[in-house]
Amino acid sequence: MAKVIFTAWKTKSQLLEVRDEFYPPSAYAGPDLRSHGCAVVEAWKLRGNVPHHVEATALLTDAILHDDAQRNSIFSIRATYSAAFCRFVTGLVDTKIHGVRRTMFQRATDLGLPASFVELRHEATHREPPSLVVLRKAAQRSLEWLWDNYWAGVADDSGASALTHDDSASVRAALCDALQPLSGGSMDPVPKKRKRDQAVSVAMRLVSVCNVSATGVRLLSSVLLERGFLVPNGRE
Repeated sequence: MAKVIFTAWKTKSQLLEVRDEFYPPSAYAGPDLRSHGCAVVEAWKLRGNVPHHVEATALLTDAILHDDAQRNSIFSIRATYSAAFCRFVTGLVDTKIHGVRRTMFQRATDLGLPASFVELRHEATHREPPSLVVLRKAAQRSLEWLWDNYWAGVADDSGASALTHDDSASVRAALCDALQPLSGGSMDPVPKKRKRDQAVSVAMRLVSVCNVSATGVRLLSSVLLERGFLVPNGRE
């Protein structure tokens, strides 16, 4: 029986339009549509089932648009950046959300999230909001991470056969990165519980990549046959 997946958008093309508003192509020379993208995501949230990566992109983008010292106080700008950044990191690494009892640093490692993001989140939550210089850089790095780990894998279903080499390479790299914990590089024995938690984390990342890429499943089949995943490194 086919699995039904509910989304806040009606067609994949709507998601791609929002992606282009947040990350306009290099050749784009039109008006800044980021605020419209934020408004669309806010409307999607009323319907529910908005992926955390999409919501976090809107929050971080909105914080950047709020960064105007002529209209807003420095304190409110720092607070907006801090709230958006903390929401982004917490939604990814909070162990209470995902159920598996692991530290935030362990979750961040599993997801390929820089450990500095977790440290900055802790500082922004429990201490004074970081400086504007630090927050601006963190917001930009976060948007780059979201592109690499979500938006780059979103492909138009109607144009799956026309996937470029660069798009294919991006999805393939994401799959390899997700499978890396199972590559068997370490010779030390792994406790059963940790091995099970590791497998669950890898499975979640693979599902995420395949859900946002029309060619994810086909590329996953190819990646799994590479040495180090299904085929041990020592076997010819």
